[in-house]
Amino acid sequence: MNQLALPRLCPLSCAAPAAARTEVVEAVDQLPHAWDELTAGAHRIFQRPTLAAMAALPGARPVCALSWDGPVLQAAAVFHLVRLDVGNLGHTAATAAWPVRAALAGLDLIGLGAPHLLLCGNVLHSDAPGFVHRGAEAPAALLADLAATVARTVPEAVHMVVCTAADLGADAAAMVDQGYHRVTTAQPTMRLALDPAWRGWDDYLGAMRAKYRQRARSARKKGQALERQVLTADEIIDHEAILDELLAPVLDRAEVVLAVPRAPVLAAMQRALGPDMVLRLYRLDGAPVAFSVGICDGTALDAMLVGLDDDRNRDHKLYQNILYDYVEDGIARGVRTVAMGRCALEIKSTVGATPHPMDVFVRHPRPLPHALFGLAVASLQAEDWTPRSPFK
Repeated sequence: MNQLALPRLCPLSCAAPAAARTEVVEAVDQLPHAWDELTAGAHRIFQRPTLAAMAALPGARPVCALSWDGPVLQAAAVFHLVRLDVGNLGHTAATAAWPVRAALAGLDLIGLGAPHLLLCGNVLHSDAPGFVHRGAEAPAALLADLAATVARTVPEAVHMVVCTAADLGADAAAMVDQGYHRVTTAQPTMRLALDPAWRGWDDYLGAMRAKYRQRARSARKKGQALERQVLTADEIIDHEAILDELLAPVLDRAEVVLAVPRAPVLAAMQRALGPDMVLRLYRLDGAPVAFSVGICDGTALDAMLVGLDDDRNRDHKLYQNILYDYVEDGIARGVRTVAMGRCALEIKSTVGATPHPMDVFVRHPRPLPHALFGLAVASLQAEDWTPRSPFK
């Protein structure tokens, strides 16, 4: 059940300043060396090559915020400033209860300028935390202060600020005290924990119950004709049209669409990340029928993007084979988890992924629309689905 009974009226300006000095940096080459020191070992989204590649996203761009305590960089955050195409935000926006649709429609009318969303983290993957700090006493207040500073600094009209539980971990609930609405009905993120004892596909299958082991073998058999090709950055550009075509039906079903990583963005990311990013193209009789994108950061493999031909999916189990390839890649790379995102929950549970609830925290910079957002949030309903347990 949604925990929000009453809308919160507090505007962004009420967030208590938690830093002696806050700095907003949009050019990656202007980030100080202290940024690299603080974010070393954090998610790849903080790394300069990734930030530079993400700057190629159409309708979105990364913005970095730094919190200084004297000469010491106390905290750092990556935000994405996203132009809100209110009519094309995905399945949830189109089919939600009327308060949600009304609130989204009102974004175009409230305030001056085209509406923009300020999202902490990676606009392409909800598992990516966008905030790190050096033992702050009140991390939620610090993150809220950084978000408020960015919203005031950028020239675009920020009509919504979004953070997730991934940004603050155990401290996430304190975002409510900063005036944010808490959305508890967001789809969970699906993650597969890889057993360190697994050395390959056979070990993974051996850990399954007979029913799901047989399903995996059946899917692999139906996908035997699939040819796999890992594309270079130049080849990604060459295949731009087919990648867009395969991605289109997936976007039509997506719960939320904020930014679409077209081929130039994917190529830029591949150049920046090298072997840590793999775009795999699947063919049947030479014709492209699916693709997948996976990004490895050493401890986790992010299953970032999938596109496929719906007409070929049933007969050749394209989606299941892509998921099993992610599993095999994760085992081969020795990572601890495969992060599979927030869609197709049940089928991902059949390969062993488990749901991890991840609350979302939202607010509008102005009191009245922020209160209306609270009413919209309270009307959201969680999706019903049946988790599966494939392992013994």
